[in-house]
Amino acid sequence: MNTNVLSLSDYGFFLISPEKMKQFLKEKRIRGKKILTKLNEHNDLYLESLKFGAWLPIVEVDAIDYTMIFNRDECVENWAVVCEVGEFNLSVGSDNEIWLGSLISLDKWDANNFKVEDDVISYSTFSGEVLNKFIRYRIKEGEYKVKISSLKRSRSDEYGFYFDFKEVDFFDCIIDPRDENYDFNIK
Repeated sequence: MNTNVLSLSDYGFFLISPEKMKQFLKEKRIRGKKILTKLNEHNDLYLESLKFGAWLPIVEVDAIDYTMIFNRDECVENWAVVCEVGEFNLSVGSDNEIWLGSLISLDKWDANNFKVEDDVISYSTFSGEVLNKFIRYRIKEGEYKVKISSLKRSRSDEYGFYFDFKEVDFFDCIIDPRDENYDFNIK
């Protein structure tokens, strides 16, 4: 399995700085593992988490494998841009990393799961196929506006996303990726 391919098990994925999400949860006195459920049930908390840049949910995409690209040079060759959306808030903590994973895994939240040496956390299916559950991207601490490009590889059924990070001094607004104006589904 390619290390930058994320295998989705549900309707979406997220970008998250575990350190910043942990900080947000502590400030809001949120406990427990079912973070996704809590944020879905309390829209005010959900919007505060976006304003803080604690995470970036990408919703309503097919549960398939996606190539995740962080380098513009990798994006150009053999990939067609289907659409570009953003700029969404995302904070990166002093650990200088973000992780991508399936949304449903936020209902089993544990920041310690991301304290690993490898840049990929994977698992094996019953048939022996190895799938990537989480992918790490190393990026320096700071506040970022993230533009997301949906991609389709020429002459194949491969799909992906390119993430363009622009460092900013502060977040001046909230853009909710769940808004119906944003369609991340590529197929």
